[in-house]
Amino acid sequence: MALLAVYTFTDSFVIGQKLGSVALGAMGICTPVITLTYAFGYLFGKGGAALYSIAIGKNDMQAAKILHNTSEFCMLIFGIAVAVILNIFIVPFAGFLGADTSNIEYVIPYLRVVLIAIPALMLEISTTCYVNNDGHPNISMAATVVAVISNVILDFVFVYAFGWGMFGAAFATVFCSFMGTVMKLIYMFTRSTSLKPSLKLIRLSQLGRIMGSGFSSLILESSSAIVTFVFIAQAIKYYGSSGSVIYTVILNWSLIAVNLVIGVSEAAQPLISLSYGMNDQKGLKAYLCYSVVFSLLLGVAFEIIGYGFTPQLVTVFANDNPELIQTIIRCMRMYLPAFLFMGVSICIGSYFQAIGKGVQSFVIMILRGIILPVVFAFVFPSLIGSTSLWYATPAAELITACVAAFISISEKHKTVYNY
Repeated sequence: MALLAVYTFTDSFVIGQKLGSVALGAMGICTPVITLTYAFGYLFGKGGAALYSIAIGKNDMQAAKILHNTSEFCMLIFGIAVAVILNIFIVPFAGFLGADTSNIEYVIPYLRVVLIAIPALMLEISTTCYVNNDGHPNISMAATVVAVISNVILDFVFVYAFGWGMFGAAFATVFCSFMGTVMKLIYMFTRSTSLKPSLKLIRLSQLGRIMGSGFSSLILESSSAIVTFVFIAQAIKYYGSSGSVIYTVILNWSLIAVNLVIGVSEAAQPLISLSYGMNDQKGLKAYLCYSVVFSLLLGVAFEIIGYGFTPQLVTVFANDNPELIQTIIRCMRMYLPAFLFMGVSICIGSYFQAIGKGVQSFVIMILRGIILPVVFAFVFPSLIGSTSLWYATPAAELITACVAAFISISEKHKTVYNY
């Protein structure tokens, strides 16, 4: 998950250093599309994979194969349809995202590549979910490492050496993502697993279960896209055109922090699902406790690094405007407390998803991911002042962590944890 964040990180670094802060802000405008694409990959992939693991735990191999094939097929059909529609209406869609005359020439080339690649990006996420849940996370890790290293190299080649600008950065990301997906598909086709594709095993009647299981993951992942859209709009409102640059820099470091915590929850998810299928209550308690405690330790590390090295973190992306850099530093320090609390809600929400309790998971994820940050992004600046915009996310994370802990404790005999 940390390596997935490097995709966006590398693009931001190369674009900010080579093309300047305007191009960096343009990339931030496009980022919600990538995030939302990954979110739908998780809807089908993680939703199906959780049910897949439960079926494996019950030794029902036929049901596991049906769930895998149904989720992958429906996801690809959905992705192709979305890609075609958005490419036809790319200019008004770019305007909807926040592009204007000052940055449209940077937005369109990057956005076009991303939109064409929507099905492939979804497939990258879903194959990772299934390969992990099939008991081979080493395969996913190897594929991701190859893709990320290739992306770092090709970003510099395409943008610096070839001079392809925004198109080059986007093409490097998409091409390398596809390379990683191919590695996982080769594993599926050549090894003795339950993941071999077969059109004969598609059952549309299972689609509702899959989407219900994966809906909280959709909320968790898409929340970043929705919040990014809202925050960029609010930042532009209060800081002018520099607002998109400010949030893009904060977003890049936030993505790494969030992805690390999601990585912890995803590591626990297949173990929790298998334990649930096997009725292993001791395992259920242990895996959730491990994930929550480790995510809190990560949060402490994020705070230490964030406050200790804020200027260095900011200048990685933006160094062509000293006044803007100082503004970003101030805003980022207000945002940093969010990293401390996010792990609790993410790990507990993922736990409820892994055992099929979609309602509890949904409540936690939608509070953390959409409702509280969006509401606070409008309320705080109106009541306290424009700079309080950056306190909206920390407040949302803290409140949601408390709600998640309360819900988990309230489950009594089914989910009892001592924090």
